Amino acid sequence: MHNETFKTKKNIKTTKIVLMSDVHYYQGYNLKILKKLLNQTKKAQPEYICIAGDVLDYSSVTNFEILFSWLQELANIAPLLVVLGNHDEKNGNMGNWKSKKNEEYVKGLKELKNVYFLDNKTKTFNDISFYGFNLSYKYYEEKHEQYNYFVDEVKDLSPSFKEDTYNIILFHSPINIYKFIEK
Repeated sequence: MHNETFKTKKNIKTTKIVLMSDVHYYQGYNLKILKKLLNQTKKAQPEYICIAGDVLDYSSVTNFEILFSWLQELANIAPLLVVLGNHDEKNGNMGNWKSKKNEEYVKGLKELKNVYFLDNKTKTFNDISFYGFNLSYKYYEEKHEQYNYFVDEVKDLSPSFKEDTYNIILFHSPINIYKFIEK
């Protein structure tokens, strides 16, 4: 776990956020990993928890009882904000993936208490707004995360941020963000 500090000129209180991604849950998953992530999160005592994609290893995962129980335990610590990653939306074999969102997973996320599935939506809490941006299957699997295609998708962002909030955009693919910020 890393500690990072970000400063802003906006008048907001100090806030602790836990950010994780790439859990890659599947049947037969080592449950000690989920327990360790849960314990580390409890110890951090965050005000918010964000999962930036790839909760699932592939979209045909079924039997969500353990996963949803773990996500609910996280949400009992603090509001849990989730966006999709490429593995959450793909099914098949390496090199032969097909786009297939797991509707059971998405529906289950929406039914959990204190869990916010940010499917190109904004959720504001007091002085922080989170926007979840789901990059397309095409970006990941057909365009292989090419920078120009990233720019095309990002320019379509339409977050509804408030002027006085600290604004955070969550998405799964960090590969192009530094280049994008630089330009």
